[in-house]
Amino acid sequence: MRRAGSSRTKRELANALVSKLAEKQFSKISIEELTSACGIKRQSFYYHFQDIYALLDWTVRNDLQAFLDQQMELQDLHSSIRRFLEYLLHNQSVFLNLMQSSDQEYLERCFNDALCSVLRQAVRQIEAASHPERDEKYEEFLVQYYAAILSGVVKNWLCGKMQATADEMAAYFVKVLGDRPRRIAGTPNVPEQK
Repeated sequence: MRRAGSSRTKRELANALVSKLAEKQFSKISIEELTSACGIKRQSFYYHFQDIYALLDWTVRNDLQAFLDQQMELQDLHSSIRRFLEYLLHNQSVFLNLMQSSDQEYLERCFNDALCSVLRQAVRQIEAASHPERDEKYEEFLVQYYAAILSGVVKNWLCGKMQATADEMAAYFVKVLGDRPRRIAGTPNVPEQK
């Protein structure tokens, strides 16, 4: 029974954090605001989390993991990327306020981890179709390469520097990933597919 209450309290604190992030930057949110919003004492917060950064980490990891678990059900890359972008767009104010906080590295890591999860299966499928001998190191290099590039594009898109729908952005990403990760990455002598 204690676990259910503990889990519920963590979720309530996470929801309060997300609610506050929709309104203001992470660095301006206090533990007192969160505990007040949840109707709990400050000591209860520290029972569950070491500090506000631990709460942020728990929140992002749990929310992203839940989202990524849903993505595993999708078979096509376009749908996976589109739903990821729609998720980000739905939480745009949260991500924009996180981007304006002092710990931007954390958000970059989260973007990168999420994109890697979405891209990993696609790269494996594309590579397997064009090169039956698997090179796992090279596949992981491609995943990291594309994730680094696409995360910058996603941040620019969320900030309004690119005018496109989530569906258009997903189509662009799929086109970039397209048929030729090896050719795009510069590996010579890759036969063209018809």
